[in-house]
Amino acid sequence: MLLHASGLAKTYATRATAFRRASRVAAVAGVDLSLDKGGALGVVGESGCGKSTLARLLLRLIPLSAGRILFEGRDITALPEAALRPLRARMQLIHQNPSAALDPRLSVADAVAEPLRIHGHDPRARVPALLAEVGLPGDFLHRYPHELSGGQKQRVCIARALALEPRLLILDEPTSALDVSVQAQVLELLEGLRRQRGLAYLFISHNLAVVRQVCEQVAVMYLGRVVEQGAIDAVLSSPRHPYTRALLASVPRLGGGGVVLEGDAPNPAAPPSGCPFHPRCAVAREACREGPAPVLRHGVACHLA
Repeated sequence: MLLHASGLAKTYATRATAFRRASRVAAVAGVDLSLDKGGALGVVGESGCGKSTLARLLLRLIPLSAGRILFEGRDITALPEAALRPLRARMQLIHQNPSAALDPRLSVADAVAEPLRIHGHDPRARVPALLAEVGLPGDFLHRYPHELSGGQKQRVCIARALALEPRLLILDEPTSALDVSVQAQVLELLEGLRRQRGLAYLFISHNLAVVRQVCEQVAVMYLGRVVEQGAIDAVLSSPRHPYTRALLASVPRLGGGGVVLEGDAPNPAAPPSGCPFHPRCAVAREACREGPAPVLRHGVACHLA
């Protein structure tokens, strides 16, 4: 087991205003997940469901409110920053927007070399090899971000993330800012790198088609909770939670658009009683509205499953 997290939670306190009382918002509420070496786990859900917060918790970029994280068998939940630094080389993050992730003042060579220098490695031989590995020719070394396309920038970000030989890549919507044709090329590159390097991916996306292409396992998040989890083919071919079914129905298809998921997600500062999805659920019953929030059991958190 490469990564194991149990009971992860992140709660934010909001300030009182003239129109609103102070409250606590659960961005992530009791998430459990595991990822094997070389595995690929997709985390899907609408914007604001807690996917990116979960990624930052796993990387210890923000403090946990509760829970425990094991990485390579080591408990990193409360490690101080000095002890975390050597581990950060083995767990890297690739951002959604490559333009924002790259310093416009640094050339491609300097951007890829930066993590190597920080960790005390000589970048001279490694940088050209890393660019070649992500499909960029050597003449890109001296280019700057403004001279690159979106797909080329993301390839530079991938090369930079690979520089320290990580075992885990957390990819936060890595293709959502790219054109569809470029998305396919970047996904093909990521699949090849995972096979060649034995990497593990935690792949965050709202796009179920992308997750199906890249991942073996999937966790569906809603309002900070995992509501369904399991093998990608099983979950997407026979979804058991109404929210997963709604997400699948909303995927555009040839010959017509998909079904729009009705209503907005509840305010996390004032979540509904019972199942958090029941205000938008077409099959909700009284138990869903009044009973306690369902707990993930046998891969699904639904009173009716």
